[in-house]
Amino acid sequence: MHFVRRSLVALIALSCVADVAFTQSGFVPEDLDRTGALAGAQALRIGADGSSVGLGIPTGTNQTHAIVFGSAGAHALSPLPGDDGGVANDRNAAGIVVGTSTDQVNIGPLVIQFEHPVMWTGGVPVDVRSLVQPGATTLDLRNATSINTSGQIVCLGLDQTAFDGNHTVIVDGGFVTDLGSLAISFHSETVGVRIDDVGRVVGYSFDPFGKQHAFLWDTTQMIDLHTSSQIQGASSQAFDLNRFGEVAGSADHAGGLFDKQTATIWNASGGGLDLGTLGGDQSVAYGINDLGVACGFSFTTLGEARAFVWKNGAMIDMNKMIDPNSGWVLVSARDIDESGRIVGDGEFMGSTRAFVALPQCDGSYTVYGSGCPAPGSAPTPLLLGWGCPSGGEPIALELTQTIPFTPGLLVVGTGNATAVVQPGCLVQTLPLTSLVFALPAAPPGGLYLPLTLPPVVPTVDLYVQTLFLFTPTNHVFGPKPLKIHLQ
Repeated sequence: MHFVRRSLVALIALSCVADVAFTQSGFVPEDLDRTGALAGAQALRIGADGSSVGLGIPTGTNQTHAIVFGSAGAHALSPLPGDDGGVANDRNAAGIVVGTSTDQVNIGPLVIQFEHPVMWTGGVPVDVRSLVQPGATTLDLRNATSINTSGQIVCLGLDQTAFDGNHTVIVDGGFVTDLGSLAISFHSETVGVRIDDVGRVVGYSFDPFGKQHAFLWDTTQMIDLHTSSQIQGASSQAFDLNRFGEVAGSADHAGGLFDKQTATIWNASGGGLDLGTLGGDQSVAYGINDLGVACGFSFTTLGEARAFVWKNGAMIDMNKMIDPNSGWVLVSARDIDESGRIVGDGEFMGSTRAFVALPQCDGSYTVYGSGCPAPGSAPTPLLLGWGCPSGGEPIALELTQTIPFTPGLLVVGTGNATAVVQPGCLVQTLPLTSLVFALPAAPPGGLYLPLTLPPVVPTVDLYVQTLFLFTPTNHVFGPKPLKIHLQ
């Protein structure tokens, strides 16, 4: 699926509105273990429906288990038969979870942990190795790190006959694709961390000189993101990417005797931006959403680990964006979704807890009215709003289910009065403003229209509608309109 990102001019140039407001959005942290079932927990990924996955220690035990965090609280997933623990690393839109099932064996004073890749469907564990066709790989698969909407699973495995580290493979329909390595000889380790719905993978691999470099697998080849002209040090890592190919991770930008990586975002062209720190010497960006908002952790000047959010060119300590009397210390932010919800781990009541930080926003989006049906059997498009429509915040309008390369208009009004465009189709944003935009031709997938609002915005309701013209029959169609409450 392909999307096009296009910038919008300001939608809020309404001089007739005098009442303006400035809003510094904050967060309300909530414990994802709502029933107190866990002695400690970490959340690693958040899904589109708000549920999360990670790991935790059930109360009364000392073994880490894979955990799904939902509206009802924390639920431990069963490991594979014969195993006794695990971790859940990712979850796709269909609710399928992947991770690692572990078997801890005590041999005298030694504790050896054996790892196996696992997929949970409906809560039932399935050994990923059983999904691989006989002879498809000689690797000993051990961890499943990520899964996308198509069901492609990223796994790590070892070649027991070679003197190297992890290989990264994609398991897809029983077939196995080895992503290879940036190295060409000894110690060619590659760790794939995240796969997107296109099939791109990010992670880190060792280069020919034994240095750990962030990489992007673009579905056909591995690209080294560590460019010496931008990154003076020896090492870098990648942990997440958004649909536009922006990659979140960390890199040693300064160089020197010690490896001091700081949070980094690579753009779609491969350029790396150093996000800095909260005053300490190290930071990591673990997650990034389609608005380009990133999250992670950084050390402070006192050497304390603190969760951060990065947007509009600034790294902000999330602890300065919550109620100081909440009892929480947010330590690490691991993932962020399109609504701005962030999951991670922090300290609360003396223990390590998994949190979701809910963004507080006075603005809102409301779908209303009726859509104009698409021609034939084509689905009616959808118009969605993302981000917080308040002063200084990044937002976006997204159009999906469009007919590719169909011309269209975006119109903005200050009310929801209607007029007939053609039988069965109404414009529903009257009275109209002068804000009318010709939409760029949309490829298969849709359009994504981002905008960073200025610090001061009117307190006003805007009514936005998109209309497309199917030229073979002069048929006008479009999604239900969207009311944007700016505040």
